[in-house]
Amino acid sequence: MSLRALGATCIAVLTPAAGLAAEPPPAPTCQSCECAASVPALEVVAALPSRDWKEPFTAPKVTLKSQGELSAAERWVFESFSLELNQPSATATIQMDPAKKAAIILDTKPALQKNPAPPPPWKASVGSVSITGWVDVKFSDVLVRATVSSAVPAGGSQSRQGILARWDKHHSYYWWYLDFSTGKAAIGKQQPGTAAALPLPGSEVAVPGFKKTAAYQLELKVVGPRLKGRVLDVKGKLVVETPEIKDEQPFACGISGVNVEISQNAPFAPLAASFSAVSAEAVREAP
Repeated sequence: MSLRALGATCIAVLTPAAGLAAEPPPAPTCQSCECAASVPALEVVAALPSRDWKEPFTAPKVTLKSQGELSAAERWVFESFSLELNQPSATATIQMDPAKKAAIILDTKPALQKNPAPPPPWKASVGSVSITGWVDVKFSDVLVRATVSSAVPAGGSQSRQGILARWDKHHSYYWWYLDFSTGKAAIGKQQPGTAAALPLPGSEVAVPGFKKTAAYQLELKVVGPRLKGRVLDVKGKLVVETPEIKDEQPFACGISGVNVEISQNAPFAPLAASFSAVSAEAVREAP
C-alpha cells in the first residue's frame, strides 16, 4: 500500500520560530525535471541545479501532529495517510529529537485491523498506512543515505523503513527499505497502475544476523538505469548489498527523502520508525 498511490496531500507548515502557518511548500530547486521523463539521465544531470543536502536533526525539539513541514538546516515536509480517514492520520506524531539526532515517527493506532467477517482478512483503521518525509530538492543521479531505527521504542519496529529516490510526489519513485518484521531489504519501485511499491527483480536480500531492535545504515545509489542498495551496521561495516539492478524503464529524476510503511507480514502493527543522518548528494558518473 502506498500513500502516493492513494493521492494524499500535505497540509501544514511548521518552523521552530514561527510555529504552524498556512503556507505552501517551497518550489522545487530543479525545474528541468518537470519535462525530463524522455531525457536520458546523463543529460538531465548536467541540467540540474540541485544542491546536496544533509539533515542531522539537531533543530529545537518539536513534535508534529500527523503532518507538517519543519524548517531547520533544510525544509522538511512530513505526510501521513490513514485508509479509514482517507486523509492524514490524527494519531501519528513526528518528533524531531536533537538529543537523539533523529526524527522519530510513531502512530498509536494501527492502519489495519482484523475483519470479523472476512473476506478480506482486514479492514481499514484510523492509523497511518505510511508516513513520508522529504526535502523539496530534485536529483537525477543520486546517493541517498540514512540510519534507520536508531530511536524506536523498546521492542523494536515491525514496519518497513527506508529511503526514497527520484520521487515525483505522485506515483513514481524508488524505495530502498528494510522490513523490520522479516529482516529482508529490497528496492521497491512504485509507478502508475500499481497500488504498492513492488521489489525490482533480484533486489531483495536477507540481512545476516538481523535484529529488529538494532539500527542500520541504508544507502541507495541510482545512476541512470542502474540501482544499488547497501545495508551497513552503525559502525559503517557492510552487512549486505544488492547486486547492481538495471531498470529497463527508469525514472529520470525526482525528490529524495524517507518513507515508512506497514509490513505485509505485520499488517496490524502500528507504524514505528526513526531516521537520522539523512542525506542526498548528486552523483556524477556515466550511467
